[in-house]
Amino acid sequence: MLDLYSDKSTCCGCGACKSVCPKSAISMETDEYGFIHPKIDRNLCIECYLCINTCAFKNVEISNKRPMQSYIGINKNTNDLLVSASGGAFSAIAKYVLDKNGAVIGCAWNNELIPEHIIIDNYENLCKLQSSKYVQSNTESIFIETKKLLSNDKIVFFTGTPCQVAELKEFLGKDYEQLLTADLICHGVPSIEFFNKYKEWYERKNKCKVVDINFRDKKKYGWSLMGTITIKKDDKIKYKELLFSEDPYYYLFMYGYSYRDSCYSCKYACSDRKGDLTFGDFWGVQKYYPELDRRKGISAILVNTCKGEKIIGQIKDYINFISTKYENIEENNNQLKQPTEKPKDREVWLEYWKIGGFDLVAREFYRQKRKQILASKIRRNTPKTVKRIIKRLLRVHSYL
Repeated sequence: MLDLYSDKSTCCGCGACKSVCPKSAISMETDEYGFIHPKIDRNLCIECYLCINTCAFKNVEISNKRPMQSYIGINKNTNDLLVSASGGAFSAIAKYVLDKNGAVIGCAWNNELIPEHIIIDNYENLCKLQSSKYVQSNTESIFIETKKLLSNDKIVFFTGTPCQVAELKEFLGKDYEQLLTADLICHGVPSIEFFNKYKEWYERKNKCKVVDINFRDKKKYGWSLMGTITIKKDDKIKYKELLFSEDPYYYLFMYGYSYRDSCYSCKYACSDRKGDLTFGDFWGVQKYYPELDRRKGISAILVNTCKGEKIIGQIKDYINFISTKYENIEENNNQLKQPTEKPKDREVWLEYWKIGGFDLVAREFYRQKRKQILASKIRRNTPKTVKRIIKRLLRVHSYL
């Protein structure tokens, strides 16, 4: 009998096996912790092995290959730069592809604030794909839709996590000249169900309706890990700050507690990238380029294929490039060297979720992390002038 995965650590939940099945014998089902995995209906399965042959986790080999080139990227369009998580590399290439009458595919919030991969063909909808969504997106149907576009000779720019990009290529079965792919420097992904329950908890706690979430909002603090939750309360739209040190969902994401099992053994967390390009934040850029204004964000761009190298030469009207060493980017992007380490007490938090839902997760977070939450609030609400005085006093005390 077919075995799609030997254990949960060997399945990324992309749904490519479901998409390729000619008998619709595979469904994606949620486990007790909210993560999706494929399940075969033995009454429908004809054992054609298309699902096995399409699984990148089983078939894609990883080497020690390094990117061909590495760049700093800063979008020339100020608005695109501000609404992007880092330096706007994605939107620069997306606009180039749209100008060529192509299609851009990436993760967006739908009307129910559920992340899913969608296809756009105009500037107006580009904003839906920008900014970070720290949750696994639904890709169950996008592989089929992407293949249809390519079969009609459409230029396609596909972005996603490394496993999503690798699975797309395995699903397609051949290289399309008009397909450009970019993977993200990914830490890992929580489940859609975990995120949904967080959103419901937030709405109950604050007696509001959550209408948008931006985990990386630059408007107030610039390029940072500060986010914003947009809510509707008393028929008014309000904006609430989202800090990972004070929010249970964001905290568990940032410290690696809420990822699916495959993320902790991700084969793509290395220098051998499967996208034509790789995008990420260039954290620590000030160490190498102190002259750069980094307040609005800076992208790290890795060029992995000749196709990726070609596009870099074609988008210089959209984005500024500075050539840099791969090691400079790798130093502060640990997922280019190894997967996120599984926290020792991850299963404890999953059990909280299993037993009491997100209410128990949040209750334990506020109980266990109360000191650091208080410290974060004090830092956030202390005026800058007071902070400067404290720093001076500490320097004097250190000198004495």
